[in-house]
Amino acid sequence: SRGEVKQQQGDMEGAMADYNAALVADPEYGLAYLKRAGVRQLKGEDEEALADYAQGFKFGVQIPDAYKNSGLLKQAKGDVDGALLDYDTALKLGPSSAVVHAFRAQQRQVKGLLEEAIADYEKAFELGLRIPIVSYNSGLARHTMGDLKGAISDYDWALAIDPDYIAALGNRAVAKRHLGDFDGAIA
Repeated sequence: SRGEVKQQQGDMEGAMADYNAALVADPEYGLAYLKRAGVRQLKGEDEEALADYAQGFKFGVQIPDAYKNSGLLKQAKGDVDGALLDYDTALKLGPSSAVVHAFRAQQRQVKGLLEEAIADYEKAFELGLRIPIVSYNSGLARHTMGDLKGAISDYDWALAIDPDYIAALGNRAVAKRHLGDFDGAIA
């Protein structure tokens, strides 16, 4: 659509005008709500974006990335349950996404659902997402559950990518100390 082209060219105001015109012509055009939500999200209009995502979903548009983006906004607001629902829907609708698994893992971790969080982290790793923050968060979940060797492995992954990751260094040292590896804890 013309709005998408304008959005890709960085003309957010033009894209908004086109999406608004589409919604005046057809107030039940769910895809236009989702596209407008994306522009609003980029502009930092989070509440308006969430309202548009809700309208698009209400009119039956089922796009995994839209649910992911809605989940991100809810996560940023502290709406853990809402974010989890959106991430669950995104994963049900589309191909498995490493990023969505990682986001859902974070929210499950917040709720104390550590086994489920670890399963999501492992799926994210399986799908190729091995970045420091995800490896570190997985390490924290394992550490909290008492799986110190697993935690150390995850911290090591984070440190292999970013050797200066202070939190991973500190938590790895704590885990090693709890395992009785005092030399490893200070190395």
